[in-house]
Amino acid sequence: MDDRDISLIAGVGVLVGIIGIIITSNMSLTPEVKIDQIGQESIGKKIKISGFVEKISKSKSGTYFLTVRDCSGLIPVVIFSSLAEKMKDNGIIIEEFSKKFINVEGRVSVYKGELEIIPDSKTSIKECI
Repeated sequence: MDDRDISLIAGVGVLVGIIGIIITSNMSLTPEVKIDQIGQESIGKKIKISGFVEKISKSKSGTYFLTVRDCSGLIPVVIFSSLAEKMKDNGIIIEEFSKKFINVEGRVSVYKGELEIIPDSKTSIKECI
């Protein structure tokens, strides 16, 4: 085996590695569910939903409440002020999600007996295009 063979093998290995990274980076380990599949067993788990933003409201403290609907039901998505600021700094205007379809990734939580989704990063909510 000469230097040329070793270079060829190394090049193929690098190429396979890069392709593997690209493929796995597009795969999410977070399961996508319908809203009616979210139950008590989902509390604390990270999930992904897609739905239509019916309503957006904002509290005095800067927390946003999005009412998101899919074909199976409704769920509140709560964006705390600290995350809302990070989103704003990243050029994401939460009010612009109104009456649009979005993808949301976050943890299921319960507040006053009601289930809700809490996104955890500025990239957790995206408009469906």
